[in-house]
Amino acid sequence: MEGSGECDPHDMQCAPSSTMGMGMGMGMGTRSWDMKKSFNLALRPLLTACSNQVLTSLHESIEDEFESLCLETQVGAALDTVEQLVEEQSLDPLFSDK
Repeated sequence: MEGSGECDPHDMQCAPSSTMGMGMGMGMGTRSWDMKKSFNLALRPLLTACSNQVLTSLHESIEDEFESLCLETQVGAALDTVEQLVEEQSLDPLFSDK
C-alpha cells in the first residue's frame, strides 16, 4: 500500500469521514472502513509465524483477493447504503426506536 495513495487501515488518523462517496471505489464509508480494519486485524495473528518475505507476499495476495471479493459482491455499496439509511433515520423526527 505504501506509495499507492491509499490509507493504512491501521492508521486511525486516516479513517474516512461518513461524508465520503458511495462504494469502495469512490471512498470508503465508516462501515466499509470498519470491516476492512477488522479483516486486517484478524489476519495479522494468522501471519505472525511466517517469514517477512512470505508474510508480505501472502498478505498482499489475501488483501487483493479480499478487495476483489468486496468489489464483486458490492459489499462496500451495501454497507454505504445501510450507513446512509441509519443516518437518515437518525435525522427523521418521525422515526421512533422500538
